Amino acid sequence: MKLNDVLNAGKPLWQRVALAFVGALVMWFLLAYAPVVRQVERGCSRVIAWVLFPRHDLHEGEGTRADPFRIETLQAPAPVVPPFVIGIKESEQSVFDVYPLSASDYAVLLQELHLNEVPRVMLGGNLAWTDADPFALDALEQLSGKFERCITSAAVMRAATDAAVPAAFLRASVAVADVKGDVLSLPRVSQLALPQTFLGQEKTWAGFSRIETLETNPATTYIVARWGDRLIFSSTFLALLAQEQVELEELKIRVGHSIQLPRSGKRIGLDVYGRASLDPITLPAVDLQAEMLIRPEPATLALINDKNRIVHLLDQADGSPSEEQQRCLWTMAQAPLLRQSVLLVRLPGWAEILLCAAFCLQLITMGSMQAWTRFIAVALLLVLWLLAVRFAHTWIPLSPLGTAVVIVMMGGRARNGGAFGRKKIGRIEQPAN
Repeated sequence: MKLNDVLNAGKPLWQRVALAFVGALVMWFLLAYAPVVRQVERGCSRVIAWVLFPRHDLHEGEGTRADPFRIETLQAPAPVVPPFVIGIKESEQSVFDVYPLSASDYAVLLQELHLNEVPRVMLGGNLAWTDADPFALDALEQLSGKFERCITSAAVMRAATDAAVPAAFLRASVAVADVKGDVLSLPRVSQLALPQTFLGQEKTWAGFSRIETLETNPATTYIVARWGDRLIFSSTFLALLAQEQVELEELKIRVGHSIQLPRSGKRIGLDVYGRASLDPITLPAVDLQAEMLIRPEPATLALINDKNRIVHLLDQADGSPSEEQQRCLWTMAQAPLLRQSVLLVRLPGWAEILLCAAFCLQLITMGSMQAWTRFIAVALLLVLWLLAVRFAHTWIPLSPLGTAVVIVMMGGRARNGGAFGRKKIGRIEQPAN
């Protein structure tokens, strides 16, 4: 079959419209299943975002109905609330019973913080004891329940057997079903690395301090992991929620993109593996050493007596995650605020198919117009599409429309080529006088 026949030269109007529509429809289906076509569509959306939203900072999403394109504008937080860190390390004055600290030592520290009306506290150290005093554990349990929010930490790991999610982790988790994105790419854990870890029983939140089965990277830190059908968080991220006074059900989590805290406006970047980037900053010295809480002086009391912040108790022993935790706290404290987010939604499938059909019909009918009329018609269609993106925040896929344009243009060239060939043959066959 010749190219002229395929490209409908001289065919009826409905056949030419049908050919363009079939081509657009094929590309519309490929948009959902072919990564190359999605990448082209995403590239087009980036250009359009640069033109219509010139001051945006981020362009995310896949352009699907489940994950539409998002154009976000960020701003720096003002003011930045620096994390208040109390370091725990071996004391030269033998203030504590043993090091690492015992359950009774932690109980004494929590008692001092509670007496000085500290509302929220995070325990970032290892709270695992094999032979702890039962009375000390009971005191630690009671004291942890007296705070507005107490966050404990534990190392977690993936094992051959799955254990039930501990109650403290469960209280500080969200359902996997409430999370958008590919949760299967997140690290999976199934039990505590040290079963004797103290987590708290009544009110505490528990988060992980490290994932034992995964290697660490100085430029990133894990803040999200999957335990069964629940999503658990790092204790440092839970500390941010406590500082911002954000509840777990408020979180908007998009794996591979971000975690948004709508109440405070903070936006924490999140990659597909549940990691957040760490800022390359020089960490300041801790605000206090834990031994200074034992019979504290007035200057020490003045430092900790701030009812608007959370106090972080971090273990500074060699090999502990203290430095990573502190860097994570500073990075999230300086996380940008989401000033504006534009979601470019997709129309229902049937509506997009009807628009493709109407667009193909318009393209074919423009072939009989004069040049200046055709130019006005094309400009009007382009303006309507841009208005839909800019003001209606609706993305009508460009790939199917572009395919229809290419098919119609090729058909027009084929018809012109066929007409030129017939004229030439006619001139050759004319008899000479």
